[in-house]
Amino acid sequence: MCTSLQSIAMPKVTTIGANAFHQCGNLSSIEMPNVTTIGNKAFKMCAALSSIELSKVTTIGEEAFQQSGLQSVTIPDGVTKIESTTFYECVSLQSITIPAGITEIGSAAFYDCFGLTSVTFLGNACQNAIGQYAFNNVGKTTPATLVLPDGWTGTKPAQDGSWYGGYFTKPKGNLTAESFVVSDNNVIYNGEAKAATVEFADGVIGAGEMTVTYKQSDAVIASPISAGEYDIYVAVAEGDSYNAFEAAKISTLTIAKAT
Repeated sequence: MCTSLQSIAMPKVTTIGANAFHQCGNLSSIEMPNVTTIGNKAFKMCAALSSIELSKVTTIGEEAFQQSGLQSVTIPDGVTKIESTTFYECVSLQSITIPAGITEIGSAAFYDCFGLTSVTFLGNACQNAIGQYAFNNVGKTTPATLVLPDGWTGTKPAQDGSWYGGYFTKPKGNLTAESFVVSDNNVIYNGEAKAATVEFADGVIGAGEMTVTYKQSDAVIASPISAGEYDIYVAVAEGDSYNAFEAAKISTLTIAKAT
């Protein structure tokens, strides 16, 4: 425990052993360009350490940065597991991005990281291997933003936003053609303008304002009157629960000739 140590350079070191800088509370600068392995508790309670370069690191031990002063950290692509309590009580940590190659996040990995405002996952590899209380108390004061990739089939936030002990703004959903119900789209010509009825499907709550447009041969038709077929395009603005839906064809309005 070198409490007066403020900086250190280790250009040739490849492994930092367990407890190497444990409780070096004034250590604020460290250069370790070739380190690949960081042992358990290596930087535990390094309160002055606000950032660290991990570009070549492939292994980070348990409690490695527990109760440290980290404000930002980039987990390298070479790391495949975030061990239990690795970032426990890193209260100054503001955001974290989980690389696509991470296959497991240990229990309490980000426990009591009160300062986290965003958590972003770049892949699905760890979706069924996140430990208990991994994000406990994250977002407790103000819900943090959680970004999950397309295809995520693992546990998702509950209705109240709770997720592995933390509190998150619920990720917005994506609308598809199946999110809409079209009716009154097969009518008979009578010389009056026609419009189909387009509604959100049951269960779609919190979508933005919907705009319906009619087209023939890619030309916008303001008010379909003549007999023929008209493509129905729908666009939806971003809402409280759903992302914006860019204009796309979802159905057809058919005006048949009168007999």
